[in-house]
Amino acid sequence: MDFFNELAKSAAPFFESIWAQMALLVIFATVHGYLGAWIAVRMLFRPRRPFKVFGLTFFPQGMIPRHRDRLAAAIGRAVGDELVSQETIMDELIGRDFLKEKIRLAITDYAEELIATDCPSLIESLPAV
Repeated sequence: MDFFNELAKSAAPFFESIWAQMALLVIFATVHGYLGAWIAVRMLFRPRRPFKVFGLTFFPQGMIPRHRDRLAAAIGRAVGDELVSQETIMDELIGRDFLKEKIRLAITDYAEELIATDCPSLIESLPAV
């Protein structure tokens, strides 16, 4: 116990400095935040399968693996409703004449292909009598 008292007395002048106190505060907050985030992520994803002994669950499955289907449906619904809605798609296709231009190009290409085709004349295609 005397060792710790002597250690505290020798370190006391160091801890009286405001710079040392601020540095220790930043270091403590950084380590605390990192460990908290690490534990939170571990609790979300681990364990991937529930750990059971004799039918009793000791460690339930992590939140994301357990609710994977509901989470996927909710994310899909949010993306469909908020990010890429039907109105957004229709505005991009019709509002900017994108669809009209694609249809015009397809018809023009098809018409040029038909015109370029060499077809016999009507007289040549009639059977000889």
